[in-house]
Amino acid sequence: FYFGRVTGVAYEAHQVAGQPVDLCGHLVPVFPTFEAVPLADDLADGPVPEWRGPTDDADLLRRALQSRSAASTFGSRASFADLWDANAQALARAFPDAERKSYFDRLPAEADGKVTPAVWSLSRDSAGLVFRFRTDATTIYAHYKVTKSQLAMPHMPATGVSGLDLYARDQDGKWRWVQVARPGAQEMKLRLADGLDA
Repeated sequence: FYFGRVTGVAYEAHQVAGQPVDLCGHLVPVFPTFEAVPLADDLADGPVPEWRGPTDDADLLRRALQSRSAASTFGSRASFADLWDANAQALARAFPDAERKSYFDRLPAEADGKVTPAVWSLSRDSAGLVFRFRTDATTIYAHYKVTKSQLAMPHMPATGVSGLDLYARDQDGKWRWVQVARPGAQEMKLRLADGLDA
């Protein structure tokens, strides 16, 4: 799909007809060539020598969670901690809701016709929704329906396009992955986890 848009070659048609397609032969005239940049011999996985801050990820995260700007304290901005903790009140103040054609659209309804059709089409797909809840249930069920019948993409499996992940905090308050929904239909009804501690 994208290959055909860039090059003008109907890649899917060739693929469906079983004809081999020389992808490189079509891409070379489209994309410019670049000179290879030699890699430095001293690549490191740590900070640059000029860095004077913490190097431990946990410490960086702790500092980010404690940071506050004047705008987030007194104004209408959200802090890093508000985003991290999904503080609904602070996020609603910082990002007031706009009318949407569908609840999970990424762009407001007024953007329809003001952005390109491709951008509008992509905006109809949610991107990384998060639902937080507390429960003492020992079993977790999910029931959801996606809007498109194509559950996967050529470059992404159905679990990433149409699935959902369940995470929970353990006794120490750390987030842990529990289960993934592996969609096989537009509407899914499934048990994600059972035997959980109440």
